[in-house]
Amino acid sequence: IRDSFYVEPLIGVKGEITNKITANIRGGYRHQRYKTADLVIKDNFKSPVVRGGIDFQATKDDLVSLNLERSSYESTYKNINHYEGTSGTLAYRHNFTDKLSIAPYGTYNYSAYPKATIEDGLTRKRRDKLYGGGISLKYIMQDWISFEAKYDYREKDSNFNKFDYKDNAFTISTTVGF
Repeated sequence: IRDSFYVEPLIGVKGEITNKITANIRGGYRHQRYKTADLVIKDNFKSPVVRGGIDFQATKDDLVSLNLERSSYESTYKNINHYEGTSGTLAYRHNFTDKLSIAPYGTYNYSAYPKATIEDGLTRKRRDKLYGGGISLKYIMQDWISFEAKYDYREKDSNFNKFDYKDNAFTISTTVGF
């Protein structure tokens, strides 16, 4: 049982580099404290945090985005309460009309746990690589209602084989806003 809270103050800048390129970067520090945590290797942790991205508006209908992040995340793995994660996403969106768009993307995430554990007779620090990609087709019927069909693929490659997986997800959704 874990009872915790965290504070993550960030400072950043956002700006227009050219009339087609905008960028943002935020940095700070995460401090996580535990009131109770019987199973964690250390009760509190501190970690630097960096997030940022760049958008390239190739045409009025085409947007390319690159987003990167480095942070600590709370973990539910064994008795280790956090891991370091580094991720990047490259996305593209094309608007066919004001109502219809398509958006393929690719993503990569690397997770590193700070302490060695034992799995299937092997002792090592857990390391996970997560690859993903997908595509969505979105139709905005009105300002307050939209429909989306989406395909997502995820593949995890861990240095402990028991955590490897491949996942395919198809989603159809409606968003209604007032």
